[in-house]
Amino acid sequence: MKRIIIIVLLSWIGGWDAAAQMSVDNITSQFRNWQKSFPQVKTFAFFNQGKYAPGDTAFFKTYLLTESLAKVGGRQILQLSVVNSAGKEVGHSNFGVRDGVGHDQFVLPDSLSSGFYRFTIYNDWMRNFSSSLFFQEEVEIVKKNKIKAIAEKVSRRVGFFPEGGTLVAGVSNKVILLTEGFANASGDLVDDKSNIVTSFHIDGLGLGSIVFSPRHGVKYAVKMSDQVFDLPLTQSEGLALLLTPHADRGPMRMVLTAPANSIYRKQELALIFTSRGEIYYSASVTLENKEFLQLMIPQTALPEGIARLSILTNTGKVLATRLFFVKGDKEVKVSIDATPQGVNTRQKISLDVALMDESGNPLTGEFSVAVLNGKLVDSDSMRNFRDYLNIFSEVGYANPFDRSPSSEFIRLDHWLITQKGQRFDWDKILSSPVNQPKYQMSTLLSKKGRAFDLDTNQPAADSTLIMIYLQKHMMGYEAHTTSNGQFELPFLFDFWGDDEIFYLSEFRGRENGNVRIAWLEDDVFVPSSRRAEQMQQEDVYANFAFRKKLVDKSFHFYSKTAEVKPDLTDPNAEFEDEVSGEDVTVNVQDYIIFPTMIELIREIIPSLQHRKLGGKTTVRVLLSEASIRPIGDPLYVIDGIMTKNTDYFLSMNPSDILTLKIVKDISKLRRFGAMGKNGMVLIQTKKLDLQKLKSGSTTLPVTGLSRPVDFRPLDHSNDAGNKLPDFRSTLYWAPTVKTAATGKANFSFYASDDTGPLVIKVLGMTADGRPFNASTRINVSFDSGQGRK
Repeated sequence: MKRIIIIVLLSWIGGWDAAAQMSVDNITSQFRNWQKSFPQVKTFAFFNQGKYAPGDTAFFKTYLLTESLAKVGGRQILQLSVVNSAGKEVGHSNFGVRDGVGHDQFVLPDSLSSGFYRFTIYNDWMRNFSSSLFFQEEVEIVKKNKIKAIAEKVSRRVGFFPEGGTLVAGVSNKVILLTEGFANASGDLVDDKSNIVTSFHIDGLGLGSIVFSPRHGVKYAVKMSDQVFDLPLTQSEGLALLLTPHADRGPMRMVLTAPANSIYRKQELALIFTSRGEIYYSASVTLENKEFLQLMIPQTALPEGIARLSILTNTGKVLATRLFFVKGDKEVKVSIDATPQGVNTRQKISLDVALMDESGNPLTGEFSVAVLNGKLVDSDSMRNFRDYLNIFSEVGYANPFDRSPSSEFIRLDHWLITQKGQRFDWDKILSSPVNQPKYQMSTLLSKKGRAFDLDTNQPAADSTLIMIYLQKHMMGYEAHTTSNGQFELPFLFDFWGDDEIFYLSEFRGRENGNVRIAWLEDDVFVPSSRRAEQMQQEDVYANFAFRKKLVDKSFHFYSKTAEVKPDLTDPNAEFEDEVSGEDVTVNVQDYIIFPTMIELIREIIPSLQHRKLGGKTTVRVLLSEASIRPIGDPLYVIDGIMTKNTDYFLSMNPSDILTLKIVKDISKLRRFGAMGKNGMVLIQTKKLDLQKLKSGSTTLPVTGLSRPVDFRPLDHSNDAGNKLPDFRSTLYWAPTVKTAATGKANFSFYASDDTGPLVIKVLGMTADGRPFNASTRINVSFDSGQGRK
């Protein structure tokens, strides 16, 4: 019996032995069970420019979506990694998105050299899967001259990809050739006696196809340009697949063929069609001892995007599988209208953006908009948002296509036969039990580290307490090590930008000053960008960026109205606020007759005690509760820097100290947890030997979240007497513009002093989850300052 079943809802059937007989229901249930444990997500970013200079700020909008293109709910943390052509990470930031949408910015280091850089965006959950599924964008950074990619020396190669995966003897097979170095070439398929079986042509992307019936035991090869490449050996057992998708969403013709006397002719086979993490069609089929089975498969229920056909035996063995593309029938039409049509320099420009469906009905949604100086941007081309989500996000970054699939449907279909697809693996799905994911969704920023003994480099003892304190953001956290000395610190509260942690460790209630910690690096593979070389011609954008910096610096100097005075506030003030004020204050400058800190402590500061224990110099704070005796040195805060360096504290010159304050109240010290249980000493100095203070210190740099900032377009509505020049590469950037119920949105900005074309780009999603992008141009001319309203 041959039948097609549309799977709408599946319930869990129960455990089963993978080596035993499996029905279609078994396989589909296991698939759904795996999808529940490993749901897939996708990221996409839209940058305000495609080219930057060192020191520029790159603004971007990010989407975090499920496989079905729904926005991931709640708050999530994403990471941006910038990698150069040598594979070295030259920049990294963490930023948040909420309900699948976020925006941020990244300041490119001034130290960057000219070249191509790969910007990669992902979250921790995506690390459970192939890094090729991370969002990746190659960005050009220029300093002076134009750059071009260095042509990598590529050996001529030919890859052979039978449709379905196996070259089966005795039946007709379709084989796709994916070549390097043979674009627009022709060749012949020959047998082991040099007889020509058929001829073929390789297109401009290096793709070709052949159809033939190989004989068992005969070796085949292709000959091109006097080179010979062997095909894979034929298999006497197997299943040949021929699937013919249609761009018009009509029924697909599928033909399964097995050799004579094949065990698969009488065996029940599972036919599974998957897309966007769901099973849309399934069937139990047999060839009924016939050479082939032909079926017509409807496409209408399949969503737009990459789908996979898999044919499995009742023991879970994959006999044939291949990817194919289903074209969507729901178009999003984007209209961009500018007012006025003729624009002058510094004139206000209004833009109307309207979203409509294929019938002209309004669509609601949200989008980003970037308005760029067209003389500095080579073209108004942009990555096709719809194609990326529906095609390339399924197969990874290494692909030759960057165009609408509608005009390239057959070529795209051939190329997809060569692609494995990275979203799932049947061997993993049908394994029992299903492995648990290693990484989880990142709702909080966290850091993993390793604690070790400074002398032996061996891991710290199991359950060692690690205490850290963010010195700028005034937050403390604690964690315990595992048996290998590792620990994880989730930061329960957001902190922004760069900070420095001060850390201490304890084991069984005793401080261990010999323990050090180091951050563990993420095991994320991000490929390098292409190598670049300098050209002779000066780059227009690089020249613009260089001149703009000079102009901005010059006008900033002449426009300064007041001299900035140094900040003389107490650097320890925030620490004092955290404990609601100090308990003891000593103005040391009143006692400069004491040449050493030891004498000052002994004679003037009764709340501190100095003594030697076992040949070691110690300092103790007399706590407010006499029954509680400190068992270690206090926590020192010297000009806002935390330390436990008692030797440094005692070596200080009293004449360099302004004030010394002590916190000894137990209730106040609890704010710092175990770190503050021995009291606190806060010192404000005239001058600080920072290098000596941090020598051997227990501090580490840490980076928090990047806080999104608003792009500030210039306003020329009141320009009387304003002589500051206005030259910008990005005139307007709005990461989130929402349409009204009419499907329309309106916004405005001012032209700069530059004449020529403005490139307007919009990219977003409709309320029902349809991605879109569009661009247009308007021209700016000079009109002696008229019309500037």
